[in-house]
Amino acid sequence: MGVIIMARRSILAAFITVTFVSAVFAQQRAEEAFADALSAFESEDYNRAYAGFLALYEMEAAHNRTAALLMAGKSLYRRGSYQESIDLLARFRSEHPGSSYLAEAEQVMAYARLRLRSAETAAGALRLGVALPLGVRDPSATQALFNGIRIAVEQHNQSGGPPVQIIFRDTHRSRGGAPDAVKALAGQGVDAIIGPLYSGDVKSAAPVAEQAGVVMVAPLANAEDVTRGWRHIFQANPTFAGRGRFVAQQAVQRLGYRTLGIVSEVGKGRSAEMARGFEEEALAQGAEVLFHLKLSSPQDWMRIPDLISADTLHGVGALYLPVHRPNASEEVSLVEAILSRLGRVAGAPHILGTELWADVSVSTFASRLDISYGDIFHVRRMRPDVRAFQRSYRMVDPGQAPGRLGYVGHDVASFLIAQMMKGGSLVWQVAGARAFEGLGTRIRFDENHQNTAMYLLHLDAQGSRLAW
Repeated sequence: MGVIIMARRSILAAFITVTFVSAVFAQQRAEEAFADALSAFESEDYNRAYAGFLALYEMEAAHNRTAALLMAGKSLYRRGSYQESIDLLARFRSEHPGSSYLAEAEQVMAYARLRLRSAETAAGALRLGVALPLGVRDPSATQALFNGIRIAVEQHNQSGGPPVQIIFRDTHRSRGGAPDAVKALAGQGVDAIIGPLYSGDVKSAAPVAEQAGVVMVAPLANAEDVTRGWRHIFQANPTFAGRGRFVAQQAVQRLGYRTLGIVSEVGKGRSAEMARGFEEEALAQGAEVLFHLKLSSPQDWMRIPDLISADTLHGVGALYLPVHRPNASEEVSLVEAILSRLGRVAGAPHILGTELWADVSVSTFASRLDISYGDIFHVRRMRPDVRAFQRSYRMVDPGQAPGRLGYVGHDVASFLIAQMMKGGSLVWQVAGARAFEGLGTRIRFDENHQNTAMYLLHLDAQGSRLAW
């Protein structure tokens, strides 16, 4: 019995020793991280200092977490991000009300407020509100969008004219987070708001923006009813029905087809919505929709040549295939198989598709087809302004190339700033603005305040090329 007790004590002692050593190593890493961030701060590399201090604050092992959060706020202040410094130090005050560093944090906040008021008084800055979630599952999405917005504002401010100031509020992903963020921004007198991110949040915040009379542009929301009934709410991301309408409009007006066919899938919301929009617009354009085949299962996509007779296929100038799968790679693979099958049909019509077709590889058989698709995003990478944006983005987020969300943030902000510079009623300026050509997106709002501007691209064995 004594041997068993001794063995247990030995195991416990070993466990305590390992735990203690792990804690010591973790603490040592935290101290090294603090020293590195402090070195960056003292060398005036405030971007690196801010990132280092904020990362340290998230380390549970660090005993100097509160000091790290204070220094992160100071780093923001030193780089001139006064409102962001105020927001972060307000978080410090909320999370550490008894900290010995609180007085210092309050002092930095006071200085930051003075700087903001001074800059606004001297320059008459316009205020651009940004309402996005920080606590999302993938925070890089919010960061990428914000990076694009920030670069657009910096580019404008460097060009002269009335400066624009960004005021950020976290929507928190809670039921009242989005309305509260929009209410706070309206209370600070913003001229316009970009956000919130998700359709549900936009709909919950819309009454607040409408009551305050503040223009709010949702960058990613795509639900049909986001803008319904609101005068000040705009939707920069085309709805799925709107994407179908665009392809139909291009098929009739640009490609010249008067007889069309549609194949969609029952029970797949996006497929059905895009097909509905395509059919409605085709009829409105005076074209004839000879058939609309509604498939009952994903397997039926491969049976199109069996389900539609050759004579029927030959009778249409173009065939719209709004394929949709929950997984993007599965959708691309399915489209490749469908096109390969249709490529074996002699005299097949012009095939029309959707945005994920940008990633489709055209097979030998599919290369016999004429293929076009509508896309909400397209970057012409050799444009000087695109290359300038890419350089700026890498400075803001070292080592990272801008993705789709970075371009979206830049384009929506650039569009809004252009309208703000015109003066007068901003809601009228935004609603009546001509088509805006961004770096990766186009913006043109219809009478429902939904963006209808997209790109038409052709697809062949060499890849995609812009048609319009």
